[in-house]
Amino acid sequence: MSFNLLRSFKLALNSRASIAFIKKEQRFLVDKKINGCDCEKTVIKVDLSGKTIFLDLDDTILHNDFAEEIFPEYFDGTDAFNIKLNVLKQHYQRLSDFSPEAFDWEDMSFRASKSERFPELYSLQEKYYVWPFVYKIRGASLLLKTLKRLGCKIYAYTNGYSKYQKRLLQKLDMEEFFEGIISPDIMGVSKVDFFKNLKIEMKELVVVGDDYFYDVEVPSSYGVLTIWVYKYKKGPVGSPITFPDYSFYDLTSFLKALKS
Repeated sequence: MSFNLLRSFKLALNSRASIAFIKKEQRFLVDKKINGCDCEKTVIKVDLSGKTIFLDLDDTILHNDFAEEIFPEYFDGTDAFNIKLNVLKQHYQRLSDFSPEAFDWEDMSFRASKSERFPELYSLQEKYYVWPFVYKIRGASLLLKTLKRLGCKIYAYTNGYSKYQKRLLQKLDMEEFFEGIISPDIMGVSKVDFFKNLKIEMKELVVVGDDYFYDVEVPSSYGVLTIWVYKYKKGPVGSPITFPDYSFYDLTSFLKALKS
């Protein structure tokens, strides 16, 4: 998730649940190796043709950073700092509880402000669904086209609510490549529990994403093949129990492997 506003307030969070979650999500910079894991395998030995692809959105195929602009406007004329801090505390508490409402920004904002005079966050977002707040990551369009040519069924696999992510895909002219959206509001559970009741054979499923916990550790525990696109960051702290099946620095290196 690309949400710099969250990072700005991490140090201000003081609830036990928030601190526990932040520690669990600690990450470090990586180069070519992560605790012995080769992160530049150049050949994908598994045929992806016809597979169902769960493709993460934020920081994997698109940059989504409008929060820096939208929150000051959303809370204009109020005690913005304290409200934003309250929202973030709610967010991390819900994340630590694996709540499907962890990314329901409208609900958390309403609870933090205790006011109905704010415009709907969904409506205000339209103003910021443009460059430089949101844009495709290099190689995203070509990756989607390549996977489609391979006969893959692609689903947006996200922590974000479907109404926000759907509009984002529309704005970036990417919606046509997706069969649908797998999100907390649609599944009724958080991203960590998406795989529990899926009506699909796990061997036919592939997860592609940048987050080591959600996109590698969780799906791997269900026997799902994982492709980690890490770009600068996001390795596990210490010795990981689970390794991705394939790891690539960015979408360009992933594409090269698909074509090799």
